[in-house]
Amino acid sequence: IVDRVIPSAVFTHPEVAEAGLTEEQAKERYGQVTVWRKTFAELGRSLASVERTGFAKLVFAKKNGKEILVGGSLVGPGVSDMISFVTLGIEKKLSLEEFKALVHPHPTFSEIFSSHII
Repeated sequence: IVDRVIPSAVFTHPEVAEAGLTEEQAKERYGQVTVWRKTFAELGRSLASVERTGFAKLVFAKKNGKEILVGGSLVGPGVSDMISFVTLGIEKKLSLEEFKALVHPHPTFSEIFSSHII
């Protein structure tokens, strides 16, 4: 059996999407966790559009001596598409440094995960 991460999305306005563990679940499983949170308001795409609400929250936990991505929650425009990045990061056990090295086009909402934002 393959351990898969199944993302979920709610198509409201704004959209809501999640993958992996919540902060609380990660604390129960791993103890101490690192939580990273950014708002869409600081993105160039937000500044150029009327969509300024929303955020991305990523949860990292130490496993085998490496802090890896274990969960994420997104609220905002297009997050039902962006949750795939989080799902990939969890499945590949990416660290924060590895996750923020993924390349995203500019200006987009997905660049909230880019190295110059994180």
